[in-house]
Amino acid sequence: MDITEAVARNQELELLRCAIQALPTRCRQVLTLRKIYGFSQRETAAELGIAEHTVEIHTAVGTKKINVYFRELGSLGPHA
Repeated sequence: MDITEAVARNQELELLRCAIQALPTRCRQVLTLRKIYGFSQRETAAELGIAEHTVEIHTAVGTKKINVYFRELGSLGPHA
């Protein structure tokens, strides 16, 4: 990976970090455990003391909010 690719990757990771930070607390906790630490739905539920169905809902809501975040970011154009 050359320096340009490394810089672009770091920028992408920073944008993802910002998107995750913008989530409501429980969505952020669920997505962090599921997507970053690789917990299963059952493991996430046990860790947070919530129902598996609640994990499923928070995963869906968090993913949707992150998609909206990036869509809105893209609509700002290059002068943002």
